[in-house]
Amino acid sequence: MSEVFYLSVGGNLGDVPGHFAFAMQALKKAGACDLEISPIYQTEPVGCPPDTPDFLNAVIRGAWPYSAEELLRTCQAIEVQCGRPADHPHWVSRTLDLDILFFGLQKIQTPTLTIPHPLIRQREFVLRPLSHFLEKTSPLFEI
Repeated sequence: MSEVFYLSVGGNLGDVPGHFAFAMQALKKAGACDLEISPIYQTEPVGCPPDTPDFLNAVIRGAWPYSAEELLRTCQAIEVQCGRPADHPHWVSRTLDLDILFFGLQKIQTPTLTIPHPLIRQREFVLRPLSHFLEKTSPLFEI
């Protein structure tokens, strides 16, 4: 049985819209289906050094037939394929950033994965594209 997932997607280096499109294709190839991406928004960097270029951000929704941990590994591999180092620091420019926001109604707390993402409510660059899906009534937003 597949779980509906929501991913925050962002980047500010290289062909960011191209990286988003690549991520959509790679997720589909890995087994995701019913993929949809929100509109893309340009946002100011949060927590980054001065003079960091603006980011482009969106949210991807889809269905995933495997575990949340497998989705995490898939997202990390996609980031690397788009030129992001596997061992990357936080709060710096990047080609692609994929964060799992929701995975069905599951609550997961492990050393490598926290779902729902704990900073959703504090990040306009996540809330704005995520609101695209609010119009399509979802029990996730009752959390």
